Amino acid sequence: MTRFVAKRKPVPATQVIAFADLLVGLFDAGWITESEFNDWISKTALPTVAQDLIDALPTAAERVRARRFVLGATEAERGHPILRDLAEEKRIDLGWTEQQMSDAIDEMFRRAPAV
Repeated sequence: MTRFVAKRKPVPATQVIAFADLLVGLFDAGWITESEFNDWISKTALPTVAQDLIDALPTAAERVRARRFVLGATEAERGHPILRDLAEEKRIDLGWTEQQMSDAIDEMFRRAPAV
């Protein structure tokens, strides 16, 4: 007798998490080192990938706003442009598809407590 087992739908990822939880998620996923995590959470330095993205922004106003976000945010929104850019850089680095990256980010946001 074959039993039908319904597949559970994954719990949807929350769209906003505490910024500190995002940093923990980045560490857990291996995207930043413990040293980078410690520097970022204490606001003494940014990981190279984040600093490079900010430095590449075309205007001073955009760079200032990006630094304000990555050093002063208390919440992280799933679709924030800086987070999208960081994910794209990491996706290319890992050789992942867009779907693989989207799934990884969803999992990161799913594991973090909702704000």
